[in-house]
Amino acid sequence: MSSYVFSLKGAKVKDYKFLRENKKNISYVKKTDTVALFTNARDEKYIKEWAAHHLLLGFDYIFITDHLSAIPLTKIFNNFNKRVIISTCNKSGNIKIDLMNKAITTAKKYKVDWFIYLDADEFIILNHKTITNIKQFLQVYNAADMVGVNWLMFGSSLLDKDPPNILGHYTTSDLLLNNHIKSFVRTNEAIDANTPHVYNIKNPANFYCYNNRMPNISSFHEYNIPFYKAPIYIAHYIIQSKESYIRRRCNRPRDDTGTFRKKDDINDIHLLHNNVDNLQPKTQYEHTVGDFLNKLLNHSSIPIQISQIISSEYSPSAEATHNL
Repeated sequence: MSSYVFSLKGAKVKDYKFLRENKKNISYVKKTDTVALFTNARDEKYIKEWAAHHLLLGFDYIFITDHLSAIPLTKIFNNFNKRVIISTCNKSGNIKIDLMNKAITTAKKYKVDWFIYLDADEFIILNHKTITNIKQFLQVYNAADMVGVNWLMFGSSLLDKDPPNILGHYTTSDLLLNNHIKSFVRTNEAIDANTPHVYNIKNPANFYCYNNRMPNISSFHEYNIPFYKAPIYIAHYIIQSKESYIRRRCNRPRDDTGTFRKKDDINDIHLLHNNVDNLQPKTQYEHTVGDFLNKLLNHSSIPIQISQIISSEYSPSAEATHNL
């Protein structure tokens, strides 16, 4: 785990001079009481694993918009957890930006202090000994109104078929953080979104990424450090298995452009982002997420295995026979 980037509650913040300076300029502590996560999902095989993971990180609400799923997410998440709230969107094509802007209204309705909009293949990974939940991370940024977090791209681990879960089976990634970010934003400071990566905020000078105060609103942040030195990153399981890539990224249109990806380069894509072994998500989270889901299973009458809880509900055979 990284140990040189952050420490909390008055302790030294090495390499984070800007945080110390800006905390002096703010005589009050901004609220970080309620934090929410938003996404839109369509036939996402591992959506329960994704939701469970982020609930365990301390999100107060997870808002999921069901975008034309074959099996409605209201059924998938029946008796799951009251912090997961499902809505529906029946439009086709590019729906991402519209939903991101609606998220601002929803966050205000639920009196959310901070929120982030992720895709359902993006998992937040905390990587610092003094930061064990998402609120502790955001409390470091008292001066900020938006905080960008870099992607780390994960590869297929050379799997052709879908594994039982994501966290335990995709264990190869790039070494360095990717320059794309996703951003936490203070609800009352958000204006609107015109890109999937950031929001426009009232005071752009209050936009930070790691140890940088950003000069402008941008979807990119060059931070070329090894993942194990980052206090937080977003594990982007963009490729997954060949089976998954074809199902998720070739057979249905993108939610941000409405276009289709080509299948021609699948063998080359299958090899991307497998540069180093990365067991951080597996070691830190696989068992706790599995235990969380198993406890839900024990309170349910559905006699299926944990791997089925996570991944079976969107298989073609399950569509006709699965009873919730």
